[in-house]
Amino acid sequence: MKKIILLILLLIPINVFALEFPEFNSYTVLIYDNTDNKVLYEKNNEEKRQIASLTKMLTVYTALDYEENLNKEITITDPMRWAVNWELSIHKIQTGEVYTVDELLHMCIMESAADACMAVSFDIAGSESKMAELVDKKAKELELTDSSFSNITGLDHENNYSTANDLLKFMKIALNNSKFREIFTCQEYQLRNGSTIYPSIYGWAHALGLELPKLTGDKTGFTDLAGLCLAYTLEIDDHEMIVISLGAPTDKGYHVMDAVTIMNYLDDNYNYEVLYSKDRTIKTLDIELSKQEKYDIKVLEDVKKFLPKDYDESLVSYKYEGKETLSYLDKVGNKIGKISYYYDNELLYEQDIILDMNIEMSYKKVLNKYKIHLIVMLSLVILLMIMIKLLHSRKGKVRKYGKKEN
Repeated sequence: MKKIILLILLLIPINVFALEFPEFNSYTVLIYDNTDNKVLYEKNNEEKRQIASLTKMLTVYTALDYEENLNKEITITDPMRWAVNWELSIHKIQTGEVYTVDELLHMCIMESAADACMAVSFDIAGSESKMAELVDKKAKELELTDSSFSNITGLDHENNYSTANDLLKFMKIALNNSKFREIFTCQEYQLRNGSTIYPSIYGWAHALGLELPKLTGDKTGFTDLAGLCLAYTLEIDDHEMIVISLGAPTDKGYHVMDAVTIMNYLDDNYNYEVLYSKDRTIKTLDIELSKQEKYDIKVLEDVKKFLPKDYDESLVSYKYEGKETLSYLDKVGNKIGKISYYYDNELLYEQDIILDMNIEMSYKKVLNKYKIHLIVMLSLVILLMIMIKLLHSRKGKVRKYGKKEN
């Protein structure tokens, strides 16, 4: 009977409970820890899709390559304004107004202003189509192999698309450009005419009654075909996260809802876990021939790793390299070894082990350990002395008898 019950238990599937991300509204979601260079979550990240105004990130990055003088002034012309599709978001710049390149690029990212994007593109390339060629060329240079750009604003077009993977690759590169990062993460920017612009995501969040305290930078996008799109950065426990979300339903601000869900989930479930705490005894060495018997090697500082709260403790390990025993011959300040700490074979921290106590010799232990040697040596000395005495005695007799014969 017991065997039957055991067999039944073995056939019942056992669920391994692990930290799971919630469901998202967006069709595509990619969450990446930019600090640790690690993907935390991915869904449909390889699928080519329309990306709406996320295209403007590529346009701004390309513009920064071709226009080094960001204080250069650009006068708005009718052709610049007429080239903007009426469906696109705009800043409502007017013919004859003058803006710097820096102002226009901030409008392009923060407000998703197509008219600002068009003005910069006309100034650099002469037309939208020529600028789109430069953007597509830049994408190929960056090895965005699953992307194509046929316009600069993100209007739906069969030849204007990308993937979450390519957008992440782009973001990792672009955020290393200090000017692009400054524009992308700008939370408030004042134009020379006195007006102030803000990231458009906050308009969505305010309408929904939501807050985004961990958000550090973003670019929104929306078309009927692309759905609601977002590329943004979060700071969670001093880790920079890059998130790409594409294809959220358009009847509500589902992309921002997803951003709040992701932000709260990461904040609640990911933090620095202390794998080895400071002053914890990690290894104990025997001490020979001294008044002290043991030497405890302790962790010098907390060994931490940014991990989910259900991290696998079996992946925590250390490796000690050094002396296995000590003696009175080891002096204070000498390096006696090294400890390397790991999580999932990733080196986290290395610690040199420096002897920090004076080891005193125990004469009693020395005598006890070497008593046989001492007895043997003493016996040899005594034997040697006897032999020397006998030798001297024999020589004396030889001298004595020799004189008698003479």
